[in-house]
Amino acid sequence: MSKITKFAGLVSAGIVLGIIAVAILAVSYKFGIDRFVSSADAQMKALGGGLTNGRRSADGEMHAWSHDAGFDGAKLKKAVAILKAMDKDDRVTGLHIDLRDTGVSDADTVAIEGLSKLKSIDLSRTAVTREGVLALSQKYPQIRINTNDFLHQTSK
Repeated sequence: MSKITKFAGLVSAGIVLGIIAVAILAVSYKFGIDRFVSSADAQMKALGGGLTNGRRSADGEMHAWSHDAGFDGAKLKKAVAILKAMDKDDRVTGLHIDLRDTGVSDADTVAIEGLSKLKSIDLSRTAVTREGVLALSQKYPQIRINTNDFLHQTSK
């Protein structure tokens, strides 16, 4: 066997090993994010809600929700603590919170402070008033806020 043939064989083996390594990383990433979401979902379910990364787990968008009338400010604070861990994770590109039909009020909305990746929040049929939504929209102009009265969206 010539030196060139041996070199070509080594290069081919290196390419195959590289492809295998990339595949292993992709699978471990997928299972890692799935475990991360599953754990957060279990915590959210304990609060009367849930969490999913939707059908396209690779896009990094996380959706948290509760439609439980007993989901109040105290539970929102606990939910936001869960979401703050996601907010710090590089795999997460955006957070969406759906609080339709919950017991959340104007005073409770201060809990969302510190969620830098929050893109939208649905406050339809909650105790959050129009004034509360306007205050939120002024403080967080980048967030899409939906209510039963109107949709407020500001783009930068």
